[in-house]
Amino acid sequence: MSVIEDLAYPLPVTVISELLGVPMDHGDLVKGWSRDVARSVDAIALPVGPEVIERGRRATEEMVSYFRTLIAERRGHPGPDLLSGLIEAEESGDRLSEPELLSTCVLLYVAGHETTVNLVGNGLLALLRHPDERRRLQDDAGLVHGAIEEQLRYDGPVQRTGRMATTDVEIAGVPIPAGSLVLGLFGAANRDPTHFAEPDRLDITREEPRHLAFG
Repeated sequence: MSVIEDLAYPLPVTVISELLGVPMDHGDLVKGWSRDVARSVDAIALPVGPEVIERGRRATEEMVSYFRTLIAERRGHPGPDLLSGLIEAEESGDRLSEPELLSTCVLLYVAGHETTVNLVGNGLLALLRHPDERRRLQDDAGLVHGAIEEQLRYDGPVQRTGRMATTDVEIAGVPIPAGSLVLGLFGAANRDPTHFAEPDRLDITREEPRHLAFG
Protein backbone atom coordinates (compact mmCIF):
# COMPACT_ATOMS: atom_id res chain seq x y z
CA MET A 1 0.00 0.00 0.00
CA SER A 2 0.94 3.63 -0.30
CA VAL A 3 0.77 4.90 3.28
CA ILE A 4 0.08 8.49 2.21
CA GLU A 5 -2.47 7.89 -0.56
CA ASP A 6 -4.19 4.83 0.92
CA LEU A 7 -4.24 5.77 4.62
CA ALA A 8 -2.89 9.18 5.59
CA TYR A 9 -5.08 11.18 3.17
CA PRO A 10 -8.36 9.19 3.19
CA LEU A 11 -8.59 8.81 6.99
CA PRO A 12 -8.56 12.50 8.07
CA VAL A 13 -10.55 13.57 5.00
CA THR A 14 -13.25 11.09 5.97
CA VAL A 15 -13.27 12.30 9.58
CA ILE A 16 -13.30 16.04 8.85
CA SER A 17 -15.93 15.56 6.11
CA GLU A 18 -18.22 13.70 8.50
CA LEU A 19 -17.68 16.34 11.21
CA LEU A 20 -18.46 19.27 8.92
CA GLY A 21 -21.22 17.53 7.01
CA VAL A 22 -19.46 17.47 3.64
CA PRO A 23 -21.00 14.67 1.52
CA MET A 24 -18.53 11.80 1.25
CA ASP A 25 -18.71 11.78 -2.56
CA HIS A 26 -17.39 15.37 -2.45
CA GLY A 27 -14.42 14.47 -0.26
CA ASP A 28 -11.91 14.01 -3.07
CA LEU A 29 -12.91 17.33 -4.60
CA VAL A 30 -12.39 19.29 -1.40
CA LYS A 31 -9.23 17.30 -0.64
CA GLY A 32 -7.72 18.48 -3.94
CA TRP A 33 -8.49 22.11 -3.14
CA SER A 34 -7.09 21.70 0.34
CA ARG A 35 -3.85 20.22 -0.98
CA ASP A 36 -3.36 23.15 -3.39
CA VAL A 37 -4.04 25.68 -0.62
CA ALA A 38 -1.53 23.97 1.68
CA ARG A 39 1.18 23.94 -1.01
CA SER A 40 0.70 27.65 -1.72
CA VAL A 41 1.23 28.49 1.97
CA ASP A 42 4.85 27.39 1.51
CA ALA A 43 5.38 30.67 -0.34
CA ILE A 44 5.76 32.37 3.05
CA ALA A 45 9.25 30.89 3.41
CA LEU A 46 10.11 28.74 0.39
CA PRO A 47 10.81 29.68 -3.25
CA VAL A 48 7.71 28.13 -4.80
CA GLY A 49 6.76 29.00 -8.35
CA PRO A 50 4.00 31.47 -9.30
CA GLU A 51 1.91 28.61 -10.68
CA VAL A 52 1.74 27.08 -7.17
CA ILE A 53 0.53 30.37 -5.71
CA GLU A 54 -2.03 30.81 -8.49
CA ARG A 55 -3.31 27.25 -8.04
CA GLY A 56 -3.69 27.92 -4.33
CA ARG A 57 -5.60 31.15 -5.00
CA ARG A 58 -8.02 29.41 -7.37
CA ALA A 59 -8.45 26.53 -4.94
CA THR A 60 -9.30 28.96 -2.12
CA GLU A 61 -11.92 30.67 -4.28
CA GLU A 62 -13.47 27.35 -5.30
CA MET A 63 -13.44 26.11 -1.70
CA VAL A 64 -15.12 29.28 -0.46
CA SER A 65 -17.76 29.02 -3.20
CA TYR A 66 -18.41 25.39 -2.30
CA PHE A 67 -18.83 26.09 1.41
CA ARG A 68 -21.01 29.13 0.69
CA THR A 69 -23.43 26.82 -1.13
CA LEU A 70 -23.22 24.24 1.66
CA ILE A 71 -23.89 26.90 4.32
CA ALA A 72 -26.98 28.08 2.43
CA GLU A 73 -28.27 24.49 2.33
CA ARG A 74 -27.66 23.98 6.05
CA ARG A 75 -29.46 27.19 6.96
CA GLY A 76 -32.62 25.73 5.43
CA HIS A 77 -32.01 22.14 6.45
CA PRO A 78 -29.74 21.92 9.51
CA GLY A 79 -28.28 18.56 10.44
CA PRO A 80 -26.30 16.97 13.28
CA ASP A 81 -22.99 18.20 11.85
CA LEU A 82 -20.49 20.81 13.01
CA LEU A 83 -21.34 23.22 10.20
CA SER A 84 -24.99 23.36 11.32
CA GLY A 85 -23.76 23.90 14.87
CA LEU A 86 -21.52 26.79 13.79
CA ILE A 87 -24.43 28.39 11.93
CA GLU A 88 -26.66 28.13 15.00
CA ALA A 89 -24.02 29.05 17.57
CA GLU A 90 -24.38 32.45 19.16
CA GLU A 91 -22.89 34.33 22.06
CA SER A 92 -24.79 37.19 23.70
CA GLY A 93 -27.10 37.32 20.70
CA ASP A 94 -24.25 37.51 18.15
CA ARG A 95 -23.78 34.85 15.50
CA LEU A 96 -20.91 34.18 13.15
CA SER A 97 -21.11 36.21 9.97
CA GLU A 98 -20.88 34.43 6.63
CA PRO A 99 -17.22 35.49 6.09
CA GLU A 100 -16.40 34.14 9.56
CA LEU A 101 -18.19 30.87 8.80
CA LEU A 102 -16.39 30.53 5.48
CA SER A 103 -12.94 31.20 6.90
CA THR A 104 -13.61 28.75 9.74
CA CYS A 105 -14.69 26.01 7.31
CA VAL A 106 -11.64 26.48 5.10
CA LEU A 107 -9.31 26.55 8.11
CA LEU A 108 -10.88 23.46 9.69
CA TYR A 109 -10.72 21.50 6.47
CA VAL A 110 -7.19 22.44 5.42
CA ALA A 111 -5.57 22.42 8.88
CA GLY A 112 -7.74 19.57 10.12
CA HIS A 113 -6.50 17.06 7.58
CA GLU A 114 -3.19 18.31 6.12
CA THR A 115 -1.50 18.21 9.52
CA THR A 116 -2.77 14.68 10.18
CA VAL A 117 -1.54 13.46 6.78
CA ASN A 118 1.94 14.80 7.51
CA LEU A 119 1.96 13.45 11.08
CA VAL A 120 1.14 9.94 9.86
CA GLY A 121 3.83 10.09 7.17
CA ASN A 122 6.54 11.67 9.33
CA GLY A 123 5.69 9.49 12.30
CA LEU A 124 5.88 6.22 10.39
CA LEU A 125 9.15 7.28 8.75
CA ALA A 126 10.62 8.10 12.17
CA LEU A 127 9.62 4.67 13.51
CA LEU A 128 11.10 2.92 10.47
CA ARG A 129 14.35 4.78 11.04
CA HIS A 130 14.33 3.87 14.76
CA PRO A 131 13.51 0.14 14.82
CA ASP A 132 14.11 -0.17 18.58
CA GLU A 133 11.42 2.45 19.27
CA ARG A 134 9.13 0.80 16.74
CA ARG A 135 9.48 -2.56 18.48
CA ARG A 136 8.78 -0.94 21.88
CA LEU A 137 5.52 0.44 20.49
CA GLN A 138 4.58 -2.84 18.84
CA ASP A 139 5.16 -4.67 22.11
CA ASP A 140 3.15 -2.17 24.19
CA ALA A 141 0.26 -0.38 22.50
CA GLY A 142 -0.24 1.59 25.72
CA LEU A 143 2.73 3.75 24.67
CA VAL A 144 0.87 5.12 21.65
CA HIS A 145 -0.19 8.45 23.22
CA GLY A 146 3.34 9.34 24.27
CA ALA A 147 4.66 8.09 20.93
CA ILE A 148 2.39 10.48 19.03
CA GLU A 149 3.42 13.41 21.23
CA GLU A 150 7.09 12.55 20.71
CA GLN A 151 6.60 12.26 16.95
CA LEU A 152 4.98 15.70 16.96
CA ARG A 153 8.06 17.03 18.72
CA TYR A 154 10.62 15.07 16.72
CA ASP A 155 9.35 15.86 13.22
CA GLY A 156 6.07 17.75 13.43
CA PRO A 157 3.76 18.38 10.47
CA VAL A 158 4.10 22.17 10.83
CA GLN A 159 7.64 23.56 10.84
CA ARG A 160 6.99 27.29 10.99
CA THR A 161 4.39 30.02 11.24
CA GLY A 162 4.36 33.65 10.20
CA ARG A 163 3.43 36.57 12.43
CA MET A 164 3.42 40.32 11.90
CA ALA A 165 4.83 42.40 14.74
CA THR A 166 2.28 45.06 15.70
CA THR A 167 4.64 46.97 18.00
CA ASP A 168 8.39 47.36 18.41
CA VAL A 169 9.77 44.53 20.51
CA GLU A 170 13.11 43.01 21.43
CA ILE A 171 13.65 39.26 21.86
CA ALA A 172 16.96 37.88 23.09
CA GLY A 173 18.67 41.13 22.20
CA VAL A 174 17.29 41.21 18.66
CA PRO A 175 15.16 44.29 17.83
CA ILE A 176 11.98 43.53 15.85
CA PRO A 177 10.38 46.70 14.45
CA ALA A 178 6.62 47.01 14.15
CA GLY A 179 5.45 45.78 10.76
CA SER A 180 8.17 43.15 10.47
CA LEU A 181 7.31 39.63 9.33
CA VAL A 182 8.58 37.09 11.85
CA LEU A 183 8.88 33.37 11.11
CA GLY A 184 8.63 31.20 14.20
CA LEU A 185 10.45 27.91 13.56
CA PHE A 186 8.68 25.15 15.51
CA GLY A 187 11.14 22.55 14.27
CA ALA A 188 14.02 24.41 15.91
CA ALA A 189 12.12 25.03 19.15
CA ASN A 190 11.22 21.34 19.39
CA ARG A 191 14.92 20.40 19.17
CA ASP A 192 16.05 23.01 21.72
CA PRO A 193 18.83 21.37 23.79
CA THR A 194 18.16 23.71 26.72
CA HIS A 195 14.66 22.24 26.99
CA PHE A 196 14.98 18.65 25.76
CA ALA A 197 17.61 16.12 26.79
CA GLU A 198 19.14 14.56 23.68
CA PRO A 199 16.76 16.51 21.43
CA ASP A 200 17.78 14.72 18.23
CA ARG A 201 16.87 11.30 19.64
CA LEU A 202 13.41 9.79 19.16
CA ASP A 203 12.17 8.58 22.56
CA ILE A 204 8.54 7.48 22.67
CA THR A 205 8.61 7.41 26.48
CA ARG A 206 9.99 10.94 26.84
CA GLU A 207 8.57 12.68 29.88
CA GLU A 208 6.16 15.57 29.09
CA PRO A 209 7.53 16.60 25.70
CA ARG A 210 5.66 19.95 25.81
CA HIS A 211 6.30 20.46 22.10
CA LEU A 212 5.25 23.42 19.96
CA ALA A 213 4.04 21.30 17.05
CA PHE A 214 0.86 23.34 16.67
CA GLY A 215 2.19 26.64 17.97
